[in-house]
Amino acid sequence: MLIGIVVVTIINIVGVHDQFCLEGQQYVMSRIDSDGDPQSPVFAALMTSGTVGAIIWMLMKEQLRKYMHL
Repeated sequence: MLIGIVVVTIINIVGVHDQFCLEGQQYVMSRIDSDGDPQSPVFAALMTSGTVGAIIWMLMKEQLRKYMHL
């Protein structure tokens, strides 16, 4: 769980940085999508961290089920 919190925090920090930095200094998330429309790196970071959080939660839940059935 601690690893999940660290991963989600890093993703959100990168998203906030990419939202407010100068053009061309983004780390990962662009302000323009593949169609040329504007997009928010913060929103992309929230969606990514939500997805990563859900995957980590499902993996933890599966491990707990295995542990409880032994």
